[in-house]
Amino acid sequence: MELHDNEGIRVHATPDCYLCGTQGAPLYQNLRDRLFGAPGKWDVKQCPNPECGLTWLDPKPIRDDISGLYVNYHTHTADATTPKNGRLTMLREFIRKSIQANVYGYRELEGKGWSAIIGRILAKPYFIQDRIGRGIMWLNGLWRGRLLDFGCGNGKFLAQMRQMGWDVTGFEPDTTAAQVAREHHGLDVYEGEIEQAGLSKSSFDVITMNHVIEHLLDPVHTLQICAGLLKKGGRLVVVTPNVASLGHRWFRHAWRGLEPPRHFYLFSLASLGACADAGGLEIRDLWTSASSAPTLWARSRVIQKQGSLRGSNPADLQRRCLEGEGRFFWGVEHLLTRFRPWGEEIVMIAEGKR
Repeated sequence: MELHDNEGIRVHATPDCYLCGTQGAPLYQNLRDRLFGAPGKWDVKQCPNPECGLTWLDPKPIRDDISGLYVNYHTHTADATTPKNGRLTMLREFIRKSIQANVYGYRELEGKGWSAIIGRILAKPYFIQDRIGRGIMWLNGLWRGRLLDFGCGNGKFLAQMRQMGWDVTGFEPDTTAAQVAREHHGLDVYEGEIEQAGLSKSSFDVITMNHVIEHLLDPVHTLQICAGLLKKGGRLVVVTPNVASLGHRWFRHAWRGLEPPRHFYLFSLASLGACADAGGLEIRDLWTSASSAPTLWARSRVIQKQGSLRGSNPADLQRRCLEGEGRFFWGVEHLLTRFRPWGEEIVMIAEGKR
């Protein structure tokens, strides 16, 4: 493997598809990190095989230099929480709990009497179910048991699921993020390589990977490890950017989901399914979700206009994603996902093959 220097990051060429071996076709060239200022210029290639469609970073960094791409990263701090009051916030919280109770099996959150009846009615629209489901990785309360969040970042999600009755454990290769998860949330978090974490086989009811698989150099190998960690009948839930999304079709090289150079692979339904099969997993459900469309629209728009998200005010981005363009885009994409796999994210629920 011949190595080259890419502004201080050692890289090697990856001309062929990781999954099927087909020579990749150039998609974008000379992209820079638009989020956190990591060094290097990066190309993106796509597999021309219509039965695959995998998209990947070329060149790729070597394993020892990956940490240089995460010197500044959003998981290195605890997410700020701002207390909100008012009737609108109370209504949103009521709807959230109603959907979690009536759609996702957390029955202890259901109200009483008329409150329960109204909650069941408000929980009916699918687009609201999808939005609330995204916040808990679509985990059903009936599955509750041991939960491993692979790539748990700063631990915010695990802390939430612990409050909802799960027995939680985290794995996070980024030392800074793992430290935040421990110190801020008091979580049990493993670091380093997953093979050396000492986790027992067949010990978890659910494993979640939220925007993690696209960061892995060898996703099939990691899925094989996850399959071995699941109990019989246990579930792996994977969420990852959808390279065939409406947002990517619209914004192209400015699409937030590309995230060069940290996203080594971007998947379609077909390519993620192929990874799962090669990783010893049997797919139970596979779909695309528009739940993150407002945020991705707003951030892609900033990249399109300014060339970078660096220096942008997160609060301003949040306001923008809930207004005007973002709401309209969310509605359009949600409707289209009923007919086409064009949601911003792919969601896969799988079990280990036995």
